[in-house]
Amino acid sequence: MQEAITVSILIPAYNEEAYIEGCIKSILSQDTSFRYEIVVCDDCSTDATPQILEQLDQMIPELRTVKNDTNRGIIGTCNRLVEAARGEYFVRIDADSRLIPNSLQRIQSKLIGGYSLVFGKIEVKNTSYLHPAAAQVGKLKGRSTWYGGACFACDTQAFVDSGAFDKEMIGAEVQELKQRAQRLDWSVAYLDEAGVESNFPTALRP
Repeated sequence: MQEAITVSILIPAYNEEAYIEGCIKSILSQDTSFRYEIVVCDDCSTDATPQILEQLDQMIPELRTVKNDTNRGIIGTCNRLVEAARGEYFVRIDADSRLIPNSLQRIQSKLIGGYSLVFGKIEVKNTSYLHPAAAQVGKLKGRSTWYGGACFACDTQAFVDSGAFDKEMIGAEVQELKQRAQRLDWSVAYLDEAGVESNFPTALRP
């Protein structure tokens, strides 16, 4: 009998031809003691992302891909991913990110240890200035590491029961999730030894 899936790694993707394969390979290189799945939802990409995913889907048993019929945006796509998740827990990461080695095992250990919500660190790697969502953090703290929606984990059913992804999460993931955790008496962990290296778009604004 096949081992049950413990963790679903959920990746929303829109025009990520430059990054999606590297993101998936960073997951496959993780050392884990549990079974996981990788679920990618393509939000009607107009570049080569669908073709890349189709090729990878044929080669990687852990990978499942779904595609939106219409462009749903980040919140709609993430909610579809949660609906598709088979794992008891999920880890949500961005398609333009790469998991730091041993992150999955460390995050899963916190989840099974009783934490309801786990944030991994996000380290910006590709630009000398910060993505708008992190600009103030960088100015105030002089660094490009912070916590947010690009790398966090939760009990799947608890997250669904609490309302899943909410439109208010755009640009304020940590605040919304922290408020939800406080309201529902969830325990929260912040990990500096786990997380992602992110390649945020540099064309938004300096």
